[in-house]
Parts: sequence; C-alpha cells; structure tokens
Amino acid sequence: MSIYNKLPSSRSTRVLTFKPTPGSNIDDDETLGDPSHEPGNGAVHCEWSVISVDDPGPYFALSYVWGDPNVREHDLICNGHLIRITYNLWVALKAVWSKFPTRRLWVDAVCINQDDIPERNQQVAMMGDIYSRAECVAVWVGEATPHSDDFFKIVEVVKAGDMLTPGNCPNLVNSRKKTQDSERDFMYHLLDCATDIVRRPWFIRAWTFQEIRLSKKASMHCGSHIAPIGDFVDTVTAINRFSTLHDFCSARTVNIPFFAAKTSFMSLYRLLAQSQYRASSDPRDKIYSLLSMLPHGAYDFIKPDYSLTYEEVFAYACRVCIEVDNEMNVLGGAGLQYHPSEGDLCSNLPSWTVDWRVRNDNISYWQKLSRTINITNPEALSIRNELGTKLDPTSRKIHISGTALGRFRVYETKSSAFLTPFPKCAMKISRGGSTKEGFLIQCARKLKSTITKRKSSSVNRLSDGDFATLWRGLALHDNQQCKCRSATKSEALYKLQDMPGGLKTGDWLWTTKIDEEMEEFSLASREHKDEIHHFHYGLRPVEGSEPCFQLVGMTNGLSEVGPYVDRTGRGASVKIQAKFLFI
Repeated sequence: MSIYNKLPSSRSTRVLTFKPTPGSNIDDDETLGDPSHEPGNGAVHCEWSVISVDDPGPYFALSYVWGDPNVREHDLICNGHLIRITYNLWVALKAVWSKFPTRRLWVDAVCINQDDIPERNQQVAMMGDIYSRAECVAVWVGEATPHSDDFFKIVEVVKAGDMLTPGNCPNLVNSRKKTQDSERDFMYHLLDCATDIVRRPWFIRAWTFQEIRLSKKASMHCGSHIAPIGDFVDTVTAINRFSTLHDFCSARTVNIPFFAAKTSFMSLYRLLAQSQYRASSDPRDKIYSLLSMLPHGAYDFIKPDYSLTYEEVFAYACRVCIEVDNEMNVLGGAGLQYHPSEGDLCSNLPSWTVDWRVRNDNISYWQKLSRTINITNPEALSIRNELGTKLDPTSRKIHISGTALGRFRVYETKSSAFLTPFPKCAMKISRGGSTKEGFLIQCARKLKSTITKRKSSSVNRLSDGDFATLWRGLALHDNQQCKCRSATKSEALYKLQDMPGGLKTGDWLWTTKIDEEMEEFSLASREHKDEIHHFHYGLRPVEGSEPCFQLVGMTNGLSEVGPYVDRTGRGASVKIQAKFLFI
C-alpha cells in the first residue's frame, strides 16, 4: 500500500518539515558525512504537508545528486512511514536542517511519488516553478575535504574585500610539496581548492543545470560549510584573476560549468547541445530537465511522459528540432555511425535521432549555427504550438524534404568513394517487355517550370508517387546489373576519411538544401530562412517497394573544400528533390 495520498490539484506538491526526536543527532556536526552509520541509525524524522505552488509560502528547494538510486541504506521517517533513501540525500538533509531546522524543504526523491507515473509527469512539468519560487535553493555539493575546508576560508577573505596573499590566508592547509617559489605554491593551492569544488558531480548533473539557473537565491552547502552562491562565484573569479596576474602566459583557471550565458530565446537544440556533458541516471531526463529553461510559450506542447522509452523521447526531441524549429543541423549528430549495434551504448534509436546519452562533437560545433526562437509574435507562437501538438511522440519515422545528388561507389583499398549520377536507364518504366519514354524526361516536358537547367545537370522535383516510381526503376536497374555508361562514370571523388563511418557502395549523397518552391513541402516554420544552414549526408536505401532510408551520417564535402562550399554533384546528370522517409 502506498504511503502517498493523491495530490488535491495539478498545482499541488509536498514539502518536508524537520521533526526533532529524543536522541536526534541532527545538530551534531560530527555525524555529518559519517558513512559508518549503519542503516537505521541516525534516521532523519520529518513530516510532509501539501502546498500550492501558486501560493506556497516560504520553503527551500534542495538541489543535490541522488547517488546510486539502487542503493538506499539510510532511513527517513516521514509521517511515521519509513522511506529508504540514498546516503547522499541522508547527509544532505542532515546538513541543511542543521543550519535551517525550521525551514520547509522540497526534495524531489521524497516529495514526488516516483512510482506513480501520472504524478511524476505532472510534478516534473512543475519543477521550473518549484525551484524559481523557492525562498532559497540549497545546493548540496558533498562532504568536506581539506581542500574544500580551505576554499571556504578563502571565501571569507574575498568576502571581506582583502587581497589573496599568503599573509591574508594564514590558516590554509597547503598539502602541496613546498618549493622555493612560495607565492606560486600559494597560487596553485588556491586553484586546487576551487577545483575540488567544481569537479564534484553536482556540477555535471542534468537537473542541477535547471535548478541553479532558475533560482532567485541559492546557497552552497559543503560538509558543515555554507556560503551564498554569489560568494562562491566571486571567490572562484578572484582565484582566476590571481592566477592570471601571476602567470599571464600560461595561467591555469577554473571554469564553473553552470554559468553559461542566459538567454530567453534559446532553441531546444541549442540547450541540448550546451548540456551534452551533463549526466542523468534516467536518459529521458536529458530532455525533461531542460523544459523549464525553454523560451516561455514556445514549447508548451512538450510534456514529460515517463511512460515513453528513452528512444521515443530522444526521437521526439529531434522531431521537434526538425519539424517545428527547422534546426536541420541536429542531423549532424545523428546517423548509423553513432549508433553501435553492440556494447554498453547499444540502442534501438531511429537512424535520424541523436543519442543524447553521449557527447557528440558535431552537435557541440554546429550548435553555433542554431536559430533563435521568436517569442514576441503571438501568432507565430500559436502556429508553433499547434504544429507541435500534432507530432506523434511514439513515431520512429520522419519525412524530410531534400535533394539527392547521386550514389556512391566505395573502394576501401583506395580509401576513396566515387559519386555516380543516377542512371538514365533507371528513369524508364519497363512494362510488358516494352520500354516507355524515360520517366524524368516526361516530367521535364510536363513540368518545365519546375526544372532548373544547370549546364549538364537538372534539378527535378518529384511528388511522393513519382519518387516511388523512380525508386522502383532504380531497383530494377540494380537487379539487372545494368552496365549503362551513365551508371559507371564518376562525377566526384571523396576521401573516406571525410565520409561518415560505415559508408557503403549504393549509399546516396543527400542534402537538406532545396529550391524555394520546395519550401511548401516542409512543415517547419518559414521564419528566418537565411539562418538555416544545409550540409551533406550519406543515406542508406532500405530494401522494399517504397522509398525509405537510414541516415548514415554527415559528410565533410570534397576533400579539397570545406563543408560550407557546395560543390558536390557538379556534373551529376540528375538531382532529385522530394520528401525522403527516414527510419
């Protein structure tokens, strides 16, 4: 039987109040962070109550790292019920309540019924409000070490406005080996102290990114130490300044991961790219932990849903990037080359979906070209959300308009791939032993206005039905092993090192770039067309009667030119524009 009662409304949540008990050692600092306590000893007692997030009264919100959720060896007694919690939460509660014993506290692991999927969905959707409306966010970074003890001594020096000198910091425990350069020893010790703090797991967890960015006030707790988050930042800044002044040419500095530039118009793709290095025990939280930081009103259609698999959540996020935001750059981090078929990272992701569990350098690089979201136009926001509500979060397929430039012949021994044009004979329809006029030639005569002549090449816009007919023509050409001249000549040479891993003979070269008249094929927003950047990709045809592809990965253009120069397919006889179905 669950110890949780149903919350009275969708805007309700629970908060905890500490309850001292006879023999309670909550104020005994010697017990803080002492892992020798056996399960059941030193249990933390509290009561929970229900509040409205819209009128909550004063409370703190705890920001911490769960630790291993499968190892719960410590006790929380809440309203007389035993709740098993992780060691990290147990010691965090003792630390925060030892400083603020009367303060109500919101803690996700306890205040949310994690076994009730509908409640979990609803509470996670409110976490932005919970952290932004808290009187203070209590950040628990972990237990004390000699370096962290010294860091909080340095905090007091900086807070007092004193210079960082050995004379102003006489009580530091410098564990470094002494050299003849005492000032350099001092500088390195300051850097070691700051590094001890910022390299803790709290700084690279997915949820803490949102929790600190949305807080109106925050305090850092480390062992028995506490300091306003602003003093922490000022101290790291002062240490970096000291290091730069004393070793300008090769200064070592300390980076604070969570202090990235804030913006109110950052797209989902940009936020995902910036938070790639952050970890979560549940891969779905790589997406859900960012929702409260998205531009207000621009992504209201995205709702946390823990009934979905992480593959479905990742695919849905990429679909939003492509079909709503027109962020085609997201494809640069997708493809079969990033989806191992075995090992710890084996997944069942669609080929066009980024695996957000791992860092991808392409995503980090191309996010610089990310588009901004217009949140000042109510009509545009309405269109976005209407489009977003129509997306299927469980679908593994997506249609993307683009242009096919030719097919590859791969020569592993030469470390090269040749691009060959689509064979003209494959553009004919065989019926009953007689051959009709070339299919694309017919299209050219009927739709002259839609074909742009470029020397010896032509761009052909095909409907879904026409593309399916072409697909069958290519299959017939390949099955008959036709030796037609157009199918054997090469139009461009690539080095395999510039191609996506695993490229094979028969894969297609494709780009998201299309003629303006094809824009109507795309469901994405038409705003800021000049901000959209297009690159080239390898596609793998999937055997079947209807055209269907897997994304292999992004290419790096011809070996002698960069990815920004569109010189691929220079002499290709035919370029095909259509809606391509990816799985």
